[in-house]
Amino acid sequence: MVAWLKRIGGWIAIGLILAGAWWFLFRAHAKHESAASKEKELAPIPVTVLAAGHRAIERFVSVVGSLQGIDEIVLTPKVEGRVKTVLHEINDILKPDAPLLVIDETDCKLAES
Repeated sequence: MVAWLKRIGGWIAIGLILAGAWWFLFRAHAKHESAASKEKELAPIPVTVLAAGHRAIERFVSVVGSLQGIDEIVLTPKVEGRVKTVLHEINDILKPDAPLLVIDETDCKLAES
């Protein structure tokens, strides 16, 4: 009797495997059919085509935030006065003891006396 139950259990297992395979293939076919029907429903999208060419691109990014330098330095003048001329721009490379600006001579003379 045990052998008979083992045979029936084996046939049931084979039947479950075949039913699972059939269900898996049926689901895959249904997904393929629904994807194909969705492709048919999509309308064409108009596009504009241009010839490739060279042009200048501005290197500019608009952002919001705060910037902090890696190093910080405090500059103080040797004498007080109004600035007459600024000699350098931001990011200029300078040698040590290079003058950064020119102070109005009138203010400088008044500060000496």
